[in-house]
Amino acid sequence: MMTPGAERYARVQQLFDAAADLPPSARTAFLDAECGDDASIRHEVESLLDSDACSDSFGEEPVFEVPRDLFNEAVEDHVAGQHFGPYEVIREIGRGGLGAVYLAIRSDGEYRKEVALKLIRRGLDTDDILRRFRNERQILAQLDHPNIARLIDGGTTDNGLPYFVMEYVKGEPITAYCDTYKLSTKQRLELFRKVCAAVTYAHQNLVIHRDLKPSNILVTSDGEAKLLDFGIAKLVAADDDLLLTQTAPGQRAMTPDYASPEQIKGERITTASDVYSLGVLLYELLTGTKPYRLNTRTTEELSRAITDQEPQRPSAAAAPDRAALDGDLDNIVLMAMRKEPARRYSSAAALAEDIRRYQGGLTVSARPSTFRYRAGKFIRRHSAGVAAAALVLLAIVAGLIATLWQAGVARAAQARAEKRFNDVRTLANSFLFEFSPKIENLPGSMPARQLLVTRALEYLDSLSQEAAGDLQLQSELAKAYEKVGDVQGNPQTANIGDLDGALESYNKAQAIRRRLLEAQPNNAEKQADLAGNLEVAANINLNGGEFDKAGASFTEALQLRERVVAQTPRDFAARANLGRALRTSGYVPFYSSENDKAMEFYRRSMAVFAELSAEAPDDALVNMGHANAYLDIGESYGFLEQQAQAEEYLQKGLDMLAALYEKHPNDVRVRRAFFVANMKRGENHRDSENLESSLAKYQYAWELAQKALQDDPGSFQARRDVVMVNKGLAVTQKQAGQFKESVASFSRAIQVSEQLRREDPSNILISYDIGGGQYEMAELYLVLNDYPSALAAAENSQANCGAVLAKNPAHTQSMRVTAQAKSLAGNVYAALAERDNQMDSWRKALENYRASREIYGAFKADGKL
Repeated sequence: MMTPGAERYARVQQLFDAAADLPPSARTAFLDAECGDDASIRHEVESLLDSDACSDSFGEEPVFEVPRDLFNEAVEDHVAGQHFGPYEVIREIGRGGLGAVYLAIRSDGEYRKEVALKLIRRGLDTDDILRRFRNERQILAQLDHPNIARLIDGGTTDNGLPYFVMEYVKGEPITAYCDTYKLSTKQRLELFRKVCAAVTYAHQNLVIHRDLKPSNILVTSDGEAKLLDFGIAKLVAADDDLLLTQTAPGQRAMTPDYASPEQIKGERITTASDVYSLGVLLYELLTGTKPYRLNTRTTEELSRAITDQEPQRPSAAAAPDRAALDGDLDNIVLMAMRKEPARRYSSAAALAEDIRRYQGGLTVSARPSTFRYRAGKFIRRHSAGVAAAALVLLAIVAGLIATLWQAGVARAAQARAEKRFNDVRTLANSFLFEFSPKIENLPGSMPARQLLVTRALEYLDSLSQEAAGDLQLQSELAKAYEKVGDVQGNPQTANIGDLDGALESYNKAQAIRRRLLEAQPNNAEKQADLAGNLEVAANINLNGGEFDKAGASFTEALQLRERVVAQTPRDFAARANLGRALRTSGYVPFYSSENDKAMEFYRRSMAVFAELSAEAPDDALVNMGHANAYLDIGESYGFLEQQAQAEEYLQKGLDMLAALYEKHPNDVRVRRAFFVANMKRGENHRDSENLESSLAKYQYAWELAQKALQDDPGSFQARRDVVMVNKGLAVTQKQAGQFKESVASFSRAIQVSEQLRREDPSNILISYDIGGGQYEMAELYLVLNDYPSALAAAENSQANCGAVLAKNPAHTQSMRVTAQAKSLAGNVYAALAERDNQMDSWRKALENYRASREIYGAFKADGKL
């Protein structure tokens, strides 16, 4: 049964909805007929209509909201201090038409946690509102995403009204956050993509939000977006074909400024409505203004604008202090905001993908992929020489498409089409395998290489359909896929850090190479080709923490290299490849702390390269392989704490690479090998307590890393090298007592690492870098008596190493850092216990010590300690 207040609210709602849809001139007669002598009801309706017509902020507020003075405030309970289940209400933090949200705290003694508690306002317990409230609670219960405020608990009050408890988000609306922190266009797009990810997740769980706007998207102080308020969202039935009607005739629950044309018209709602709202939000984020120019902002004018008026292009509407927006962003925003739902992006994920492609300098689906457009993108972003190369590649793609089309015409044209196909094939091979190697070792070439291989993939996948039965064409395809994989994520070359993409490309090539070897099992060239593919795939898996897969591939590759040398024992290149295969076969044992086994492979590799260096003393790659063998053995001795032997081998390798670098200063491979040598030398000097020399080596390595980054700022490898040298420098600074300098170096390393992890979350070595760095910072904070920071850093270290171990339980370095972090946390709690005389701190110290001891005990049992 409805309360008198609820009945009054329902009547006001009904009259307001009906009057709002009438022309202003007809409203007086309508209210005369409907309200009769009830002046108070008429006053409430007219007040709502006046507010609806005159408020400058009309579009930003829901069309329908209960006036706060509609009910006697004495009827409302004083909620602060009340308990709902284990939660005690602290204060009100928000109020809407249906209810209020309160800051609450769990107070049952189990643990303390701030939460947001949402409660229906007393008197609004109509069946429709109760249904909507429970609907929101059910929707939140099924959503678990880092960018959606999480449901924690729920229940029913003593009065029988439902409430629910959710994550308390401390943040500000996304538009305000972007303006407060003066985010660049790139940063705004990154943040917006997180919102798209949350909306995509909701859609995948059959939920349409229907009220996406800045106040429902809060951004926390650490830059994480949180999607809130599913109060008017809808669950989509499986047989509903993602089509919904409005909640009820005339109800129009929405916020007009961000509502889609179909919401304004009361038509069926689909996920495309959320895409439209995202488009409006993106428009506002990029321009600082809303998309429609209005004179009065009345209901009628805004509705007409949304349904009939085309928004101004963002580039023309942007505020003077905003960065210039180019045509692609214009097209992306306007495609999301198209009036017809079918002509918008098919999903929020498709919108986010187009933004990702824009950020990567790629063509976007919101713009026709014409030759002129693609060429224009390339010319604007790269130098004239590379632009010319892009034109050649685009001509290849266009020629290939034309060739394939010609191949399907009448039989009389078949010979001509085949000739044309072969011409294009020859040109493509020339471009990929003659032009690409010329630029791959040049500083600053990463954007050009990325664009090059991306375009190549567009025709390689289609060309693979034509390769059946043509062994030569299959061989060419395998080489091309590997070339793409090199740029995507070959750890031995400058790459963009896309390990998953690289592995996919190499696996495509590997499948082809296995078929070719099956056809000619004794062919040394086919054996060598498959071995090379396996070695790179193994390195990629190694960087992704897949040690078992990496070890299997390294083993198979080594067997193939040995077969090739057995067939051609004097082949110089085959022997050099065997030397490299022996070296890489030591990687998995080394990272698994099996140093003796790793050193056996390294010594065999050294013997091969020593023989080759004697035959060809001026061969740079052979000399680099010889030097790397010395460095590997020296590093293994260092891990075994045999510093004198480590010193001997590391210095020999460093001297050889210094001579190479002097001869080839612009060769990326030589420069990086020289950088690594200085890093290893600095580490050895630190372990030998020669700190002055260690700092000098790290400083020189830092200069090499900065030069590489300056030459090629987009290179994943160059940025990761900056991380490694800052970490090494920080450890030495800490050992030298330069604590402030050490904190600064670790902070720089972790900041870059977190950026790299966002770009490549599958690379567990990055998580290990972060975990190791945070452990070192925890030690520093403990020395500085900053106990809270020390505990936080130790916990973060364990969390990051735990992420590594979840993917690869055999990653011994992460286990060791976890044990060290637990032991350090024990030290912090012990210090707190002594300072504050707290038994609880002693208990926590003991728990951490025991956990650390268990890990070290497992190490000892496995022979790794």
